[in-house]
Amino acid sequence: MHMKILLPLDDSEFAEKNLAYIKPFAKSMGAELSLLRVVLIPTMTPDSMNYAPMVTEAEEVIKKQKSSLEADGFKVSAKVVTCYGKVGPVINNEAKKLGVDMIAIGARGKSVVRNLFLGTVADDVAHNASCPVLIIRQ
Repeated sequence: MHMKILLPLDDSEFAEKNLAYIKPFAKSMGAELSLLRVVLIPTMTPDSMNYAPMVTEAEEVIKKQKSSLEADGFKVSAKVVTCYGKVGPVINNEAKKLGVDMIAIGARGKSVVRNLFLGTVADDVAHNASCPVLIIRQ
């Protein structure tokens, strides 16, 4: 059975731990990994603000993560998308578009305000996903 796992990543310390956690599981399943970076564009900022550097940085980070995983023998795709508002629906939409079998997401990430039990993005993804969601709690 060929499995495809979507792994949304941010640039937090937890993202690297999530990658380290999912690698043995994905390897044992022979899974293909789809990395996703969502760049959240603040809605309360001037229209003249240039977001290109944020996107470029995200692309550079995800490219390094992709290369590292490929060096470990994984089949990997990677994508950076931008959004205004909530990140969860973007992750779920990408999961549907890619036809993944599972979303593996960290329970917490970069957010300044964190829920006590589950991060808001992970909670949103888990409650609205069209496929199973593995929540990595660290």
